[in-house]
Amino acid sequence: MKCPKCGYEIPEGHLLCEKCGSEIKIVPDFEIDVENSISETLSTIADDVSPQEKLKGSTEPNDMGVLSLEEQIEEEFFKEPAFLKDKKFTKRGLAFIMLGGAAFFALVVFTVLFIYMNYSVDYQIRKADSLVASGQYDKAVSHIDKGIGLNAKNPDLYISKANILFAKGDVEGSLDIIEDYINNKNVDSEILSKFYGLYIEIYEKEQDYEQISKKLQECHDDNIRLQYSKYMASAPEFSIPTGSYTGGTILEINTVSEGTVYYTTDGSVPSKEHGIVYNAPIVLEKGEYDVKAVFVNGYGVISDIAGSYYLIDLTAPSEPIVNPESGAYTSPFTVSAFSGNVTDRIYYTLDGTDPDEETGILYTEPFKAPIGQTNMCFVSVSEDGIASEIVRRSYDFELKANMTANEAHIYLLNDLYVKGKIADRAGRATDSNGTYSYVYDSMVEISGNGYYYILVEYFTDENNHKAMTGFVYAVDPYTGEAYYFLRDENGNMSLLPI
Repeated sequence: MKCPKCGYEIPEGHLLCEKCGSEIKIVPDFEIDVENSISETLSTIADDVSPQEKLKGSTEPNDMGVLSLEEQIEEEFFKEPAFLKDKKFTKRGLAFIMLGGAAFFALVVFTVLFIYMNYSVDYQIRKADSLVASGQYDKAVSHIDKGIGLNAKNPDLYISKANILFAKGDVEGSLDIIEDYINNKNVDSEILSKFYGLYIEIYEKEQDYEQISKKLQECHDDNIRLQYSKYMASAPEFSIPTGSYTGGTILEINTVSEGTVYYTTDGSVPSKEHGIVYNAPIVLEKGEYDVKAVFVNGYGVISDIAGSYYLIDLTAPSEPIVNPESGAYTSPFTVSAFSGNVTDRIYYTLDGTDPDEETGILYTEPFKAPIGQTNMCFVSVSEDGIASEIVRRSYDFELKANMTANEAHIYLLNDLYVKGKIADRAGRATDSNGTYSYVYDSMVEISGNGYYYILVEYFTDENNHKAMTGFVYAVDPYTGEAYYFLRDENGNMSLLPI
């Protein structure tokens, strides 16, 4: 600061110029924004005052001969303090005042810091965290204990202490704190999750996954169990209870987490080496089942064995009723079958073999008996896949017609000779030394045309080699009229004139 009178450089804190003895007036420094705000406010006040009011409040003349109210306020505000005009006031006195103010400010700051550092739980936690970062675990614990003394119900303090003890290597001390909390059923789920997280971290470091699984299974909070379910190895659960059942039953084995289930159905202990891997529901058919199952989670922890016993007592359905009875028949007839239970299915065969769901023909409606000797077998199968006793029928169906199958053969040779297909009625070929012969195959019903004898054509050459020609003929058993017999890929039959 320079003396406004002589320009001499005055040291900071001095109130008199050492060269000319002039007093230095102290004027408060204001920030420009504050000063602008004051000026704006004063201007607003001045604008609101009427010219008459301005005149009343003026003490010195301006352009109108008086001071404005704004000028009066500024003069009063910035006028020199009275105590500075007192010649008895020395710079030592001012220094004492400034020193006292600084001391008071320091006392306030000290008091605030003292209260914060000694009565704030947040400070104790933050201070402990900083001490842990530098490896000062014992001091960090002291701060946490101090926080507990201030608020013994704050769970964050116990989580911090458990973490510090774990970092320090005091695993037992850390676990003591954790177990006090996780065994308390009144702890909030979010807080409980933090303690379980630390518990799992401790045992995961030691790769003791069995202990983690055991503790989680004891947990009373379903949210915690779900959150850490991958560590659990709970015993599998069966979809149906132990008991006796009168129908085929589907058994499902359920688990609460990802892993592998091994099971047995003979009561033996299941394992990876001795057990069936469960990957689909188990079908329980007739008989006894002593089911045992075990679960192995992704960490190799094996659950307790779950077991259940089932007795499946399936009653076989009644055998089907088949009509007509076995016997010889000379006129066309249909074969029908039905079961006493509408849910049963009926299967049959035409070659005398025992029918089942795989080899039998599913019966859907009555069908016409084929010509000749036929041995039919029928069986009913329940919804549970249980088969009834087999019903057997033997039919000898010879159609009563104007001619036999052998006579039909003669009619065919005569018709082919008349139409020039063969050289004579003995069957000799017209263009070689070979002969044709016709062998009876069966009698079939052609839709819309009735029954016909079916004969297959063979050719025997001069070297006595016999082979089918590919031609098949149908002969009307009543008139003896012959036709080419055709059957398409769908089994549809038709006749074509020769």
